[in-house]
Amino acid sequence: MSKISEVSFVNLSSTRDLNRKEIYLQREIKEKLIAVKRDKNFFDGERKYGYGGFVYDGRNKTVAENLVSNYRLGDNSKVLQVQCEKGFLLYELQKINSSFYLIGTETSEYAIKNKFQYLNCPILNLQDHNLPFSKHYFDLIVVIGYAYTLSLQNFVQFIHQCNNLSRNVFLTLATYDTPSDYFVLRKWSLLGNLIFLKQEWLELLDELNFNGEVEFISAHSLGLI
Repeated sequence: MSKISEVSFVNLSSTRDLNRKEIYLQREIKEKLIAVKRDKNFFDGERKYGYGGFVYDGRNKTVAENLVSNYRLGDNSKVLQVQCEKGFLLYELQKINSSFYLIGTETSEYAIKNKFQYLNCPILNLQDHNLPFSKHYFDLIVVIGYAYTLSLQNFVQFIHQCNNLSRNVFLTLATYDTPSDYFVLRKWSLLGNLIFLKQEWLELLDELNFNGEVEFISAHSLGLI
C-alpha cells in the first residue's frame, strides 16, 4: 500500500506544537466534552481544548503538493476533503491549480462560518458521514484526522461510500505499537474513537475492500513519546 510521508502532515517544529507533551497532561474528560462540540473553543480557544488558535500558516503547502503529485491531479480534477475544517488544505490545492473542482464538507458551523477568506470553493454543512455524490464522481477524496473519530459502524459505512465515490482515497488513521503508546495517544486525542494496531487496521480495510492509501499517526509520530 502506497503512503504519503507522515512528515508532510505533522510539523513538529511549529510554535503550536512545541508544548504537546505539556498539553497532553491537561487533557481529561471535561476537555474532550468541550472539544467534541467543534466550536470556537476547539478551533480558537485554549490549546487543551483543541488547536489553540487555528490560523493559516502555510503548513499544508507540502501536503497539497504531495497529493497532486501522488495522484497525478491535473486540470479540472475533482477533489473532496471530508471534515475540511477552515479549508486551509483546499486553499493550497486551489493555489496549485485554479481549475481544480474542489469541495469540502464540515460538521462544524463555526469552521464553515470562519472558513479561510481566500478559499473560493464551497464547504458543505453535512451533519453526518453521508456523502451525497454520484459513483466515481471524484478523482480524489482526502480524509485527514476524521475517519478514526467515527464509531466502528459508521466507519464501515463511510469506507463503503468512499470506495463508491472515488478510485483514489487518502486516509489518516490512529495506531499504536505498545499498550503505553495506546494510552498516551488516547489521552492526547480529543475526538479519536478508533485506535487500532496497524495490522488490525490493514485487516479491517482489506475486509472492506478499501481501494485507497493510508497514513498512520501515532504517539511517536506526534512527538508525544
